[in-house]
Amino acid sequence: MMTTDGKTTFTARPGLWIDWARRGGGPAFLVCDTDRLYCTREEEAEWAKRDPVKILGDWLVKSQEAQVFERIQQDVKAAVDDAVAFALVEAFSSESEVESNVYA
Repeated sequence: MMTTDGKTTFTARPGLWIDWARRGGGPAFLVCDTDRLYCTREEEAEWAKRDPVKILGDWLVKSQEAQVFERIQQDVKAAVDDAVAFALVEAFSSESEVESNVYA
């Protein structure tokens, strides 16, 4: 088992674990710690310092791959805009469906 900072893009290293499994190393369990929905302002400020989007963006810019980061940002913005547009026109679920497809 490996525990890593789930908000830092480069520490999880999924390729390492894929190679491990393909070589017959067996299953691996990766714990990616990330922020909680409810936290103090101080915790929020600490997590913001390790914003994975900013870290990846900075790395891409330093690697002279700024156009890759810009394309990622454009793709994400388009996906969010599409989701918002869909949500605004879609009818609310009926009361009987509210708990459908909810797993806890």
